[in-house]
Amino acid sequence: MHAHGRTKSELTIQDLILIAVLLAAGAVLKLTVASFLSFAGMKPNFIIAMYCLAIILVRPNIGQSIIIGLLAGLMCQIPMLNATPWVNIASELLGALACGLLIHIPMRIGKHLDLNPLVTTFLSTVVSGYTFALIVGVTLNGLSLPVTLATYAVMVFGTAALNCVLVAILAVPLRKVLKKQVHGATEKHATLEANTGIETGAVIRKPASGAEDGASDLAIALKDFGFRYQEGTDLAVQGIDIEIPRGAFVGITGAAGSGKSTLTYAFNGIIPHCYPGDVYGSAMVCGLDTTIASLTDISRKVGSVCQDIDSQMVSSVVEDEVLYGMENFGVPKDEIEARLVEALDSMGIASLRDRSIDSLSGGQKQKVAIASVIALKPDILVLDEPTAELDPASSVAVFDLLRQYARENGTTVIVVEQKIALLSSHSDLLFIMEDGQVRFAGTPAEVLAHSDELLSIGVNCPRSTTLVNRLIGRGLYAGPTARSACEAVETCKEVLA
Repeated sequence: MHAHGRTKSELTIQDLILIAVLLAAGAVLKLTVASFLSFAGMKPNFIIAMYCLAIILVRPNIGQSIIIGLLAGLMCQIPMLNATPWVNIASELLGALACGLLIHIPMRIGKHLDLNPLVTTFLSTVVSGYTFALIVGVTLNGLSLPVTLATYAVMVFGTAALNCVLVAILAVPLRKVLKKQVHGATEKHATLEANTGIETGAVIRKPASGAEDGASDLAIALKDFGFRYQEGTDLAVQGIDIEIPRGAFVGITGAAGSGKSTLTYAFNGIIPHCYPGDVYGSAMVCGLDTTIASLTDISRKVGSVCQDIDSQMVSSVVEDEVLYGMENFGVPKDEIEARLVEALDSMGIASLRDRSIDSLSGGQKQKVAIASVIALKPDILVLDEPTAELDPASSVAVFDLLRQYARENGTTVIVVEQKIALLSSHSDLLFIMEDGQVRFAGTPAEVLAHSDELLSIGVNCPRSTTLVNRLIGRGLYAGPTARSACEAVETCKEVLA
């Protein structure tokens, strides 16, 4: 078992941009609106609040936190930001150091209440404030230590409280926006990394012992795999031991929050390259250790289609959307046209080639998104709830196309879906998730035989399956369970004969 710390060895481009924007915003706000937000002689210190917010969101290591504090102190050299600007170099540096140390200490109450941002901001502001006060009061003005502490107490603790409120208001929406941007960008074929060679990951580990580096009959092999998001206290998934053969059609389902999406993130490299945290065990995809292989290398093997199709679209015309990925991955020019035609034909949307994306229905957009991925000829195709917004007929059509494509091309298709009837009728293997673990795994018939237990964990089996399972339970039938209404009818005929 291998665990990873939650600090970052390198900051990504997005991290650096976020830090710069927040520090600049802190300086601008302090110059413009700070005086209007004073309360009982106190007002928030926007520079301290913004570098605390940056550290909370980015979670840098100690050295990086010190540099952020140094930058904040240097910004105070700007005239009018402070009457004694050089003092802030020391105070902001120590404040950021305190923040960098405190942010990695768990302070969670229950599963949803995390007090760390509030406590970290408050204490970091106190450290910065009293550092400033001691330099000015004791060193420059010759006041005694007790007098200095008492004189600045109201101002320091008041500012710390106001900073807490400011950070609490901004942290939650900013964190959601950042996660959505990272997820959307990764789902679109890891374009940034493919174009620039910039690695977006933050977690690196040594290969798992015994990991094979060559070809295998397995598309995916997870051994005792677990993952904890850097902001969480509980493992999102744990003890995952699964093997997926090449060319298999795999369905994954489970109740909301059971770990389905997190499991797929281990397949396409989102974990750990975009969502840093603690990784346990090993994850091998097409012979690649996902924590060592670059996101570009993984995305050449694994194509992903996310649930929010509109967020994945980057072009205005169908043809351009399918071409986008091929151009960014450097597909030879003499292959592009053939791949484009093949991808559109595979999804039955050749007639939509020149259509505007905005003019398409939800089902058509879904097929375009899939076509844009399969044009890259991935070995594995991962789809997260591809029919969530489709009607039953369109859902069946998408699954039929995926099944046909998998059979004709030998591609491993993995679908996360709530519609278990669709999964059971199309899948070779079915995985049922519960509380971050694989509760049931096997062929659809093997898994559906546990319909009562599935219902108890929030997975509703088809009525045809439930009917046949009851016949089996009463000793009236000894064959396999039914996956469809047609199979249930045949079973009933046999029982009644």
